Amino acid sequence: TRTVQPVIAEIEREVEEGDYMGESRADGQTRIFGWRRLSSGLFMVSGLMLEDVLAPVRQARERAMVRGMALSAVFVAVIAALLVALGRYGQAMRRLAAAEIWLRANFDLVTGLPNRALLLDRLERMLEHARRQDAEVVVLFIDLDLFKPVNDRFGHEFGDRLLVEVAHRLEQLFRSEATVARLGGDEFVVLMPAARGTALAGQAAEKVGERLSEPFEIDGQAVSISASVGVALFPQDADSPAALIAGADAAMYRAKHAGRTTWRS
Repeated sequence: TRTVQPVIAEIEREVEEGDYMGESRADGQTRIFGWRRLSSGLFMVSGLMLEDVLAPVRQARERAMVRGMALSAVFVAVIAALLVALGRYGQAMRRLAAAEIWLRANFDLVTGLPNRALLLDRLERMLEHARRQDAEVVVLFIDLDLFKPVNDRFGHEFGDRLLVEVAHRLEQLFRSEATVARLGGDEFVVLMPAARGTALAGQAAEKVGERLSEPFEIDGQAVSISASVGVALFPQDADSPAALIAGADAAMYRAKHAGRTTWRS
C-alpha cells in the first residue's frame, strides 16, 4: 500500500495494481480517499470527511482543555491560599515565640510573679514617678522562715506549691499599685508608692508577718512557716534600685537575727 495525492495528473499515470490512500481539501473541508488500482482501471473504494471524523475528538479535547484550565486555576488558588495561611501561621508562631521569650525573661516560672529583671525595671519607674511627685517608695524584702525544713521533708513539688500559696497571699495583701516579685528561692520583694510622712512601711511589714504566719494547707497537709521582713525607703535610705534592694536585704537579716517573724528597717 502506498500513499499518493489524488490529483488528475497522477490518476492518469500508469501505476501498479494495488491499494492507495490520498487526501484533498475543498470548501474548507479535508477529505481522505481510498483507491484501488486494478487492471481494468482506477476505482475509489471509500471516502471520508476528516472534519466529521475529527470533530468529536476535537470537541472532547477542547472540553478536556477547559477542565484542565479550570482545575489549574483552582489548584493555583488553593496553593496561593495555603501560602497565605502558612505565612500568617509563621507570623503567629513568631509572635508566640517572642511572647514566650519575654515572659521567661521577666516572670518567675513557679509563681508567675515578676522576677528580678522586671522588679528592677518597675522600681526604676516608681523612683522616677516619686521624684516628680516628691513622694516615697517602700521596699519590703521578705525571706520565709522554716521553709527549708518543709521543703526537705515533703519534697520540691510540695515546696513549689507552698511558694505559689505564699505568692497568692502577698498579692491579696497589696493593692494594684504595688508590685510583688520573687527574687528566687524563698525570697520575695514588695514595692509600694507612698506619700511622705506615712507609717505605711511598718504597717505593711507587720501585715506580711501576720499573714504568712497563718498555717497553710496543701493536699490536706497543714504546714506553718513565718517571714522575716526588711524595709528600705526612698529617698531616706537609698536613691537607686540596686541600693534600695540591698538595703532592704540587709534589714531583713537584722530581723532574722532579732528572732525571726519580725521586721526591721
